[in-house]
Formats: sequence, C-alpha cells, structure tokens
Amino acid sequence: MCTVKGLIYFALAASFNPAPNVFVNGHGYLETPRSRNVYAYNLAYLCTQSTAGPGCPKPEYCPHCLNTNLGVCGKFGSNSYETSTWVDTESNPMPFTPQETYSEGDIIMVKSYLDTHHNGHMELKACNKGPANCKQEDFDAPGNELIFIEDMVFQGNHVKMPADSNYPGRGMYGGGQGGQTKTFVFKYKLPEGLYGDQVLLQWRYITANSCSPPGYENYFSTNSYLPDSYWTRGLTECVLPYHSDGSRDSTSPEQFWNCAEVKILPSGSRSPTVSPKPTKSPTTAAPVSSRPSMPPGICIAEWKDCTSDQSSCCEGFKCTQVDPTGSSLCLADTCSWNPPPPTPSTPAPTTPKTPTTASPHSNSGCCTINLKTCHHEAGTFCALSKENCEGPCGKLWLENGELDGCTAMWEPCNTSDECCQHAICDKGWTPTLSPIIKSTRSPTTLAPETSVPTQLPSTLAPATAAPQVSSFPAHESEFVRVNQLGYLKFATKIGVVIDSSTSPLAWQIQDTSGFVMLNGVTTVYGHDDASGDHVHHADFSSLREIGSYRLVVNSIGASLIFEIAHSLYPELPHDAMNYFYFHRMGQEIPGWCNTCSNFDLRGSWADAGDFGIYTVNHAISAWTLLNLHELFPDAFVDGELNIDESGNSFPDVLDEVDYGSRFVRGMLPSDGGLASHKAHNHVWSAFPTTITDENNQQRSVMGSSTPATYAVARVNAHLARLWSSRGGDTVYSSMLWDAAIDAWSRADGTSKAYNANEASPGTGGGDYPDSMFDDDRYAAACEMYLTAFALGDQSAETYKIADKASIETNIVAFADKITQAVDNEGYPSNLGFPNEFSRYPWGSNSFIMNRAVVLAYAYEITGNVSYQNYLLRSMDYIMGVNAMGISYVTGYGKKSETDTHDRLAWAVGQDEFWPKGWLSGGPNNELINDSATPNVAAAKSYAGRGTAPQAWCSKENTINWNAPLAWVAWYIENKVVPNLGDCGEENCLSSGPTPNPTTLQPVSTNPTAVAHSNKPTLPMTSSPTMRPTSKGTSAPSSKSPSVAPNSSAGIGCYERNTGYQQRKGDSWCNLQETNCVACAGLWLNYPLERNGCCKWNPNDDCTAVDPNTNKACFYLEKDCVSCGGVWQPFQ
Repeated sequence: MCTVKGLIYFALAASFNPAPNVFVNGHGYLETPRSRNVYAYNLAYLCTQSTAGPGCPKPEYCPHCLNTNLGVCGKFGSNSYETSTWVDTESNPMPFTPQETYSEGDIIMVKSYLDTHHNGHMELKACNKGPANCKQEDFDAPGNELIFIEDMVFQGNHVKMPADSNYPGRGMYGGGQGGQTKTFVFKYKLPEGLYGDQVLLQWRYITANSCSPPGYENYFSTNSYLPDSYWTRGLTECVLPYHSDGSRDSTSPEQFWNCAEVKILPSGSRSPTVSPKPTKSPTTAAPVSSRPSMPPGICIAEWKDCTSDQSSCCEGFKCTQVDPTGSSLCLADTCSWNPPPPTPSTPAPTTPKTPTTASPHSNSGCCTINLKTCHHEAGTFCALSKENCEGPCGKLWLENGELDGCTAMWEPCNTSDECCQHAICDKGWTPTLSPIIKSTRSPTTLAPETSVPTQLPSTLAPATAAPQVSSFPAHESEFVRVNQLGYLKFATKIGVVIDSSTSPLAWQIQDTSGFVMLNGVTTVYGHDDASGDHVHHADFSSLREIGSYRLVVNSIGASLIFEIAHSLYPELPHDAMNYFYFHRMGQEIPGWCNTCSNFDLRGSWADAGDFGIYTVNHAISAWTLLNLHELFPDAFVDGELNIDESGNSFPDVLDEVDYGSRFVRGMLPSDGGLASHKAHNHVWSAFPTTITDENNQQRSVMGSSTPATYAVARVNAHLARLWSSRGGDTVYSSMLWDAAIDAWSRADGTSKAYNANEASPGTGGGDYPDSMFDDDRYAAACEMYLTAFALGDQSAETYKIADKASIETNIVAFADKITQAVDNEGYPSNLGFPNEFSRYPWGSNSFIMNRAVVLAYAYEITGNVSYQNYLLRSMDYIMGVNAMGISYVTGYGKKSETDTHDRLAWAVGQDEFWPKGWLSGGPNNELINDSATPNVAAAKSYAGRGTAPQAWCSKENTINWNAPLAWVAWYIENKVVPNLGDCGEENCLSSGPTPNPTTLQPVSTNPTAVAHSNKPTLPMTSSPTMRPTSKGTSAPSSKSPSVAPNSSAGIGCYERNTGYQQRKGDSWCNLQETNCVACAGLWLNYPLERNGCCKWNPNDDCTAVDPNTNKACFYLEKDCVSCGGVWQPFQ
C-alpha cells in the first residue's frame, strides 16, 4: 500500500463528561493524547456505577487541577497519577491503556486545554523504560523531548505562535493572560528511535505570570509583532531547576503535570489511520458501543462510505481511509496517496525513490491529486501557488509540472519504487480524492462517488466531474433552492428544484465565472404534500472544492450563489445568543395570591414579541442553553458574549441564563403553594411600543399550576449543578439547590392545571394551559437526580426516573425517525409531514431546530457521522431549502427574514436595521388567528415581508426558538465543522469573541445584573429602572450604561479586575453602596490608591512590581490574600 512515514492526522474528540467539576480553580490539562486524569474524568460517571469493575479509575472531577506533584504525573487532592499510586475503584493498580498509537518520528497533533490562561508554554517529553521506571531524569534525557512544529490556532483568533529555536520543545500559548482562547492544538514531532508498547508522555504547563521562564525576553524581542499581552514584561526571571512538587515563588513558576499512555511503533510500521469521530471512553466493565452495527446480512458495497462502520465492507473490500480528515470508503487494492510531512526542526531521514522526470510539455509547477498529473486549470486558486495547493486545497504541489515514469494513484502497482513521489505500494489501502477536476484535458477516470458520508447508498441520480461543456444560462430563479449560506466541504449537498416535469432535469454547478464544475440530472421526487409543490432533487455532494457556486438547471435558471466552505456560521452562535441579552427585563409586581408578598421577578427574559414571562416555557429555554455548556464546556465561556458580566471568570452562558432565570424562584408564592404559571400585562402592549410606555403598563403574576412548579425545580436544580461545577460558588449553589428542593416538594403529588379564572383582570398574554404533568415531572426529576448526585446529596436515588442506557436508546431511535422524515419529504424539513404532523405547528421552525439537537445527541452517542449530515440538512431547510425560499434567520442569506413579531425591535429596527440571528417561528397552519398568516398549504402558511405586527402566528420570535438555534449553531461550528468541513488547520473562521451583543440595550425594567464572583445572599431590594436606548444604530456600539465603564473619577462602584481604577458599567451597581456590594464592587469617592503590594514569597520585595500585571490581586490586602499572596505595606 502507499503511505508516508511520520504523519498522523489529528481527529477531534468529542465526549460526554457527566461528572462535575468541583470547587478548585485549576489551570489546564492534556486532552489529546488523553492524559490519565482526563481519562478518569471522562469515565467518572461510569466508574461510580454499581456495574463498574476492575480497570475503572478512581473518579476525577477536576482534571485541570494537577498543580502539585509526587513524581512526574501530577496529583490533585487524593488522586495521584503516578504509576505506583494510580489505582482503580477497587484500589488495584490501573492497567496500562494506550490512548493513541503512533510511529517513531511521527508528526502528531497535541490538544491541550487551559481553564485559566496564565501565559506560558507547554513541554512534552517521552519515556519508554516502562511506566513504573520512568523518573524525571528519564524524561529529561537527551533525545526524549518532542519537538514543537506548529501552532494550529485551533480556537479563537490569537496570533500564531512561532517555534523557539533556542527551546525547540516549547509550545508557546498565545491569546494573552485571561484571554478567550481555551483550547490549543499544536503539531509536535515524536523522537526518532524512541518506541515501545508502553510509552509514557509527560505534559507540563509552565505558567508565566509570577516569573518569566528563561529565554522569554529574547523570544518576544525576536518576534516583536506578538501582542504585549502575550508576555508580562518586567517580572523576575524564573530560575532552573523549578520546584518539582508544585510549590512556587518569584523564581519558580506554577506548573501543571499530566501523563498520557501511548504506544509507539518502530520505524517501518504504519500507525493506524485516525477517524474523525469522537474519542469514546475505552471499554470497561460496563462498555458502551461507540457505533451502531449494520443489520445482519447487510454489507457496504465498493466505493460506499464506511467511515462510521469500518468492519462491514462486503467480501473482497476493505474500509480504507481516503483523505487526511479520516473519511473512509470500501475499496480494493491499488496505489494510494500520502502527503509529505511538514518539515520538522530536524528533518527525518527518507528513503530515496526511483527518480521521476517532469513531462516535457510542463515547464511550471502545478497542483495534483494523483501525485502525477495536474488537476487545476492555470489561473484558478489551487493552481496559483504551492501555498494554495497544499494549504486550503489540501493537495500536493508538483514543482516542475506533471511527472513521467511513475505510477499514479488509482493505478495498479507491484513495488513501492514504481509509485510517484511520497508514496509506497501498499496493497489493500487505496485512497481516492475529490472528483472536482477543472481541466480542459480529458479527465482522469475516477471511481463513482456518493454523498460523503452517508449511512446507506444514495438513491439520487449520480453527479459527474464535468468535461468542459456549454454552460446553461444562469439567470436567478426562485424555483432553484439551496442553502443560501452554503455547505461544508464533505457534507451532503442536495438542492430542490420546483418544476412540473416528470422526467429528470439536467443541472450544472457553475462557479461565479460560469465555468462548469459538475453536472448531472435531477431525481424526480414528485408532489410534496406539505407545500403542494412538484419538486426534483439535485445531489451535488461530490462538489468539494472551496469556492462560490450556483446550481443551474437547464431551462429554469440558477440558484442564489452559495459557498463550499470549511465553516459556514462562525458568527451565528453569538448572534443567536445576543437575543437573550436584548430581552432582559425584571421587576417586583403583585399577583393572584392576595395573602402573599409581591412576586420578585427581577431578572427575566421577555418570552416573545410581547413582555410576558411564562414559567414552563422559560424552563425549556434555560435547559437548552445550560445543556449545551454542560456537554461542551468550551461553549460561550467567559468573555465570549461581551455581556455586562463578562470578565467575572464565570461562563457567559451561565451568567446569561442565571440572569434570565432569577424570576423563576420569585414565582413561588410566600404562602408555600404552587408556583405561578405566568406574568404579563393586563392588556396587550401596543405594537410597536416604547420602553416608557411599557413600564407604565399594569402587570400582574397569574394563577398557579403543577407544571410551573416542576419548572421552578428543574431550572434551579440545573443552575445549582452548573454553579457548583463551573462557578465554584458553594453558597449560591446551595441557595439554588434549596429552592429546587422546595419547588419539588410543593409540586410532587399534585395535578393542578392552570386556571385562567385565577388570573388578575386582563388579557395581555396567552393562557398556555397545560394539563399534562408527567413530562414536567420527568424533566424535573432528571435535573434533581443529576444535581443531587453531583452535590453528593444522599437523596439522589429518590429522583432517579430512568437509566442512561434506555435514554440513549430512545434518543437514537428518535433520531432514526428524524432521518427518515428528512429523506421522505420534498424539502428537508424533519417534521415527518403528514404522518407525524398533519399540520405545521405554531413555531414549526423550533421543532426542526430541537430535532437537530436530537441528531447531534445521536452522533455523540454512536459516532455515526450521518447524523451530523442530517443535522446539516435540517439547517439547510432553515437557511433557504424550504417552500418559501427564504432564510428564516434574520440577517443570514440574501433572501432572509427582515422583520419578526417583536414590539420593541419593530420600534427601533424598521428605521435602521434588524438584529441578526433571530429565528422566526415559521409556517403554521395548526392555529391561525392573525390577519397576515395565510391559510394555505402547511409549508407555505407564512406571512410576507413587512407584516410582523399582524403576523404573530408565523413570524413571532421567542426564547424557546432562539435557544435551540444557538445550541445548533455552536455545535455545527465546533463539532460538525471538524468532521465535515475539513477544518483542521488554518481553514476556518473563529466563533470566538465578537463585538457587543447588539447595538440595542436590553429591555430592562429594574434589572439586577449582578457579577457572580460574589452573589448576594440576602433578598434583593427594589431597584430603579435601567432603561435601554430607544433607538438602534447602524454600527455596533457599547451598551451605553448611564455610568461609563471607563469612568475614572467620582463616587461610584469600582471594579476589582481594574484595580478599582474604573467603575462598573452597570448603572444599578453605581446607584448606592448596598447595590455595589451586591455587584461585588468597592464603593469609593475616587479611584483607589494603593498602600501596599502583593508578593508570593514572604522574603521578596514587591515594591517595584507593576500592579497592572495582576490588578485583581495587587490593590487591596484582602484581594492579595484571596489570591494566595502575602501583603507588603508600603513604607
């Protein structure tokens, strides 16, 4: 077979981490290859079950906390990861379990995570003497250090960190101290001559915030373009050797140690190919299958995708990796491609091959797929340069043009000598690449290709790479529908064509110059019941070349221009989340219970286009956002959303949901009864309205219900668990947990539906009756059990209502039903019309997005990438492949929704702009009671442009519709893109921090935007209104609090993280001292003047240390002590 020694392609790992982090503020860990502590963390839930047996490690709940050390592998609390002390749950020594298999000298991808970024660098060293015999001197021995090759800038947009020629093993962490980048991926080269079945890798994170490691001054002077924030200048230089036990002072930095177990094969043995599936936990006494099995008697045919099921190829074929991203097909034996490895600091020796010569008709370089012939026409992007060819295009550059005298890919071979450069003849391993051939030569014969990857063979008409033919006229036609944003490189790509023809239609993919890239014929779907349209499907999944294109159908016209891209929605996760900030509000109001105190609703989100709040509806919205962050801790971390609370060291998504959910506790009446179902005005608000008018409305809390009370329990239980694991605030977490227990005790055993007769007078909101109680109890019980388990509450088993295995089985079964719905409809709605939904429901788009979440879960459970493809197809529907031919997300797509049923947004948005990233409700013919939504075919029962005031049935926006949009958008960009976008190096845009959430202020009557570093433990007092601006602007701006956040003089609430030099941006915090205390600030008449400094070693003198290096610790004695320092008063 044809392979290249020394190159391993990195596959991103996604795994469930059900065990909680607890209360230690640690700094980082090694994720790939998976360290022992992360392994124990991943298996924490499984290894605490009664079925756990030998080989299950003791649970680890803080994998980033290993800043103490007994030897070489680090420890936290009672968990030590030295080979001699690392034991399983039965106190037996843990077996050696390689997490990865490499070959000596390989270039590998190393992924690490910094929970708290303190600048600095990582080092990686190897020992093959046997884990029990590895001492620090073995790791430090010459030739055992891995060599840093490249910073892949995997997350965020930090400046790429170059190698340090004086310290070749250092991987420098970019982004700056406290920056937004948390996950880093570096290329490292394994040592030559070091191999073994049991090799221990030692990862060490050396921080740089208390002293500067040797060589930093020279490194940053040499690379002067690096931002100043990446290194704290002026610190004393760290002195080698550093303390090995974890202690630190002004000359020895804080360090973190991890060890990973790997296997390294000797030179000449090929490392196994790496699939881009999530790394599942190794099999234990209670194994969970990572992939579904094919049904008995079914096999995967030649050329079909087997990425997700590598053991089910038909007889005579082998599941074979076909490209660097891990995609695999069932193939026979031929020559294959392997790209050259990046040039390491010390080039690895190579075996000379039989020389090949350039073809006499070639006198310049070109870009090749098959290692021999040119595959891109002169002047096209991939043919312009070696950088383009081997970078974004992912192919190989032939320096002197086409080659003669060697065997190309897809051609039979007998010996390695006859294969073209970089390849060896390896029978049984046969890659194939994209058939997109943009050439006037006769195209190379390519094997047929299906949509990649798919679960079963496609039934659609195949597409072929196009010899140059006449282009169809490409005038824009509303009858050709595509995702208006585009498609990921390896995703399924199916356009919909509306035409009454019962015969296939010829189509082409044309680039923006009109060049035909691909052609084919449609598959006739026929009559689509949901829309009434007669449609065809055009499958152009084999189009994989990055660029801009149109789908052009003969005699009909062209679609809108779309992209084939590595990433599609980099800004959408944040835009969708900004919706919640815009809808913040809260106040204290009376309610239905005449004998009760007023209901404290300070801290809530307006539910929809009016200003009502609904307890049950809020619960699902809060759960969706918290669930995303709980599954994927990188989601919306501190600073990403630029909300008021950003910078308080807690995840922004947790801050946002906590703010919007404070009212939920306030819905519990003081008489101990059931929670209120809703709160809203006595009359419907005007459309549009102003904040002043809205604040003058009479407003009340309405009657109680059992579902609402279960909702209070579930929201507070979920928040308690997250504040414990992510925030580490035990006092606040305990208060939330107490509220959850209180609500559960009130609700359990009751069955009271909402009674409209209990409400205060008026009709300013919907009734939303709910007479089904089992689903509310189930949801609450799940959250109660998980939180009780996480907090160590002995009552956990009393809430247990289902087991993990049955839940996963149900999820996958439902996901399979959703995939069938997508396949069986004319447009890729996943609603299963008409069998499952005989009509499109109110908020049909939210059903589609929530089902996309189910598809994501199915992938995370099974590793079957087809579920991600179906998720993308569901998103295709939202983004334009639908009966209306529009994108239902505001601001996304040339023909996107321009107005939704939102009173305040309409007031400010029609003159200047409409906020981006809001999901419109979608077609609805289940209940139409407005004057704008037409009563027509289900998928077309949607109101037109500019009708929002009268179109609440189809164009309303709500929190429970935008929550799954934010969930799915983040998941696509962070979990689907690595699999289907070929996004492994510098190809993708970041979904990192963006400008301010919106140019509008949030709707906010009496907000309490409290910084969570010190939650108030006493009931909040009534506070004055903070009013948002009444008019938007055309460009993003600051959130315009009444007290400027950079104000540096005058009485007010000063922020610790600025050294009390600047006041907090929240106007409420600056009104009075008690408010300031609740906001974790310091009430001052002027910026604080220091009377001392903070040091880490009692014998040091910190007088000359710049306080700006650590403002939160250097300005007050109490802050210094909380940081673990010693306060030195000025003389």
